[in-house]
Amino acid sequence: MDILKQFARVVVPAVVVLGLGAALTLLATGLSAATVVTVGLVAVLVTVMARFAIRRARRTETPYW
Repeated sequence: MDILKQFARVVVPAVVVLGLGAALTLLATGLSAATVVTVGLVAVLVTVMARFAIRRARRTETPYW
């Protein structure tokens, strides 16, 4: 359930940024909005996975001292 909370925290601002980025990129370079949104969603997924892995590693870390 923790990963779903993190995903929700990242997705809401990311959707706003992706929408703006897609519009600006479409106007500036002619790339399709689908390309921009796909790249953005992959970036969001990687961010969520990294945050989850870091938090999990911190919880399960065993000190050696």
